[in-house]
Amino acid sequence: MSILGGLFDVLRLGERDASNVGKKTFLPNSFIGGPRDMRQRYMDVIALVQQFGKPDLFITITCNPSWPEIKEHLSSSDEVQNRPDLISRVFRAKVEELKTDILKGNIFGKVVAYMYTVEFQKRGLPHAHILIILSNEHKLLIAEAYDDIIRAELPDECTESALRHDKIAFCVQNNDAAIEIDEVKEYRSARWVSPPEAVWRLLTFAISEMSPSVYRFQLHLQDQQFVSFRSNTDINTILNNPMIRKTMLTEFFYMNKTDKYAIELNLLYKQFLEYFVWSSSHKVWTRRQKHCAVGRIVTCHPTEGER
Repeated sequence: MSILGGLFDVLRLGERDASNVGKKTFLPNSFIGGPRDMRQRYMDVIALVQQFGKPDLFITITCNPSWPEIKEHLSSSDEVQNRPDLISRVFRAKVEELKTDILKGNIFGKVVAYMYTVEFQKRGLPHAHILIILSNEHKLLIAEAYDDIIRAELPDECTESALRHDKIAFCVQNNDAAIEIDEVKEYRSARWVSPPEAVWRLLTFAISEMSPSVYRFQLHLQDQQFVSFRSNTDINTILNNPMIRKTMLTEFFYMNKTDKYAIELNLLYKQFLEYFVWSSSHKVWTRRQKHCAVGRIVTCHPTEGER
C-alpha cells in the first residue's frame, strides 16, 4: 500500500517495479485488539454518541464458573478450568440472551444504539461491558428511574468479609528514549492469551459489536489517497487503472455535480451515508434502501500539517 502521489513520484524517478516502493512495518488496524484497532473502535463509539447522545446504561456481565449451565455439563471427575470450550460457549449464550432481553424485549425501554466488548481476566474468565443508549422517551432522567432497575449494596465487613477486596494499581514505565519502538514486538511481549480467550477466537465469536454500524469516510488531499497493489505489479499498470482514482471523497463530489437527488438534498460529507450506500468494489454511491448507518470522518489533527 502506498499514497497515489508517491507512485507518480517513483515513476518519474524511473522506477517500474512495485516491490521496490518504500515499505513500513507496523501493527495495522485490521489486527483485532491492536492499538490502532482499539482507537478506531473508540472513535466509532464517539460517532454514535455524537449522533444519539451519551449512553444511559453501562452494564457488565461476568462469567460465573458456578452457573448451572456449566456445572451440569461437567463429568464427575472434571473441573471448570479444564473446559475452556464450555466456558466460552455458555458465556456467549448468556450474552446473546441478555442482548435479546435488552434489544428485543426492551426491558429498559427502546434502544437506539448499543455497543459492547468482551474481555478476559488473567484467570481466564470472560466478561462483557455493554453501553446502552435509550430513545428520548425512555431516558432515565430522575434518581427514582435508576432505582427501579439498579440494586446495589456494600457487603458487611463483619459477616461478609470474603466479599470485600482491596485493590492495587501499578504502572511499569521505561523512560529510556534510546529504546527502539517495535509495535509488533511490544504487543507480543505484553500479550496474555488464556484458554477461554483462545477458544473464543478459534470459534470466531465476536470480540466487540455495535449498532447502528459506523462507516469511516476517507479524507485526503488530491492524489494523496492510499492505494493497494500487489508487489509484482508494474507501476504503469497501477496508474493506468481508472478505479484507483475513485474514493468515497472524490465520488461524493461527483454525485453532488451529477445526481439530482444528491443535489436536492445538499448534504454535508458526514451526512451522505444516511441517504446513500458506498460500494467498495464498484467505487460508486447508490441510494440507501434500508437500515440505519452512521458516518464519521477520519481524524485529521491540525498539528499534522500539510501532507
